[in-house]
Amino acid sequence: MSFSVCARATALFALAAAFAVACADSTDEHENLTSEDGSNDAGDNVDGTVLPTPEKDAGNVDVDVDADVDASIDDDDAVDASDASVKKTCTVQGWCPTQLPPSQTLRAVWGDGTGIAWTVSEQGNILRWDGSAWSIVYTDPGKLYAIWGSGPTDIWVGGVNGVFHGTGATSATLSWTRFPTESNVPVLQMWGTGANDVWAVGNNGTISRIYHYGGPNAGADATGGWVTDPASASVVGLLGRIWGYGPDNVWATGYTTVSARDQPVIWHRAPGDGGVAFTEDKSFTFFARNTLYGGITSDTNNIIWYGLTSVQPYIYWQKRADSTQPYTWTNAASVTYPNTPSCNNQVHNGVFGATTTDFWTFGEYGRLCHFDGKLWSAAAVSVDPLPMTNTFWAAWGPDGATSPQWVVGQDVAIRKQATGNP
Repeated sequence: MSFSVCARATALFALAAAFAVACADSTDEHENLTSEDGSNDAGDNVDGTVLPTPEKDAGNVDVDVDADVDASIDDDDAVDASDASVKKTCTVQGWCPTQLPPSQTLRAVWGDGTGIAWTVSEQGNILRWDGSAWSIVYTDPGKLYAIWGSGPTDIWVGGVNGVFHGTGATSATLSWTRFPTESNVPVLQMWGTGANDVWAVGNNGTISRIYHYGGPNAGADATGGWVTDPASASVVGLLGRIWGYGPDNVWATGYTTVSARDQPVIWHRAPGDGGVAFTEDKSFTFFARNTLYGGITSDTNNIIWYGLTSVQPYIYWQKRADSTQPYTWTNAASVTYPNTPSCNNQVHNGVFGATTTDFWTFGEYGRLCHFDGKLWSAAAVSVDPLPMTNTFWAAWGPDGATSPQWVVGQDVAIRKQATGNP
């Protein structure tokens, strides 16, 4: 079973769909997206939107930027000084940079399964990859953070100004219609199982909302069919991520601050005594004194959570044999890191992949690391003599190495064709 962003009921392993800024312009998104110099470098955060991200505590993590330079520069990827006119177009591991329009902080990415990819930026742009080049197809005055689609001609985008629906006869001719959200709460992430089952989550710095789209006739025309889930009224904290495994297994996570410490907020949509509904899940006591950024779900028996302790990032694998057994926890970040010191000290902005033995983490300083169930390895992502230092903020790769994969971030979008190998 793969972690998938497609229209089937599998989990999205690209959970970073709406979180952050490049390390060169590193900002504290828990602190109203204000940059170090006090400016709103991360964008027009006049609405108070707060994105719970690793950026808040990035300064507490001792990251050696140069510790694994060779991880990003394979010997085979370096430009031969004797033939400077020849430039690599992909790394030896198959990661290929693509040319973007200038100054794009990409926050989410999604592929339609036909070779076409879509991404959105803080600059308010929706960009389309046609197989050979990126182009801007729509621009909104507000920041865009989220994207998800059920197919090539049914795509949803979320951001500061609500949700946008892309429809049309072909992928290349989509038109975009904007629908405001209830209370005008920005949409920070989206996930769904099909054309008439799409979820979105967000906050405005004060209140959080969980939105659901059940089809064009499911709600008032003004909202395009989007309705606010009743659980929203009970959420104490700021939600920023949503993902799931099926219509009856959806997770929404965020944080609240208690005594100057971030505490996790976890809501789970599952069958219960009153039917299928979101309820707050306080059973994950492990996170009580650790910051939780998000998770990914392969099935009802396997969940991977990632976040930050007071001193370093963590990735924990929660698993059980079946629903009759208790969960056990494995510290996935504690396994061997062969010659990859940055894999265990980087700030994880997200995780994506196919299974719990084939997934990737991505984050600051161009760090992209693969886990095969036993070992971590840092990917070569730079085709230049110098390492990549751009921050990665989102990824898409529903079936691991057997499908195309994308990782995007601060002025960067790299892709990897299906190869059958990590």
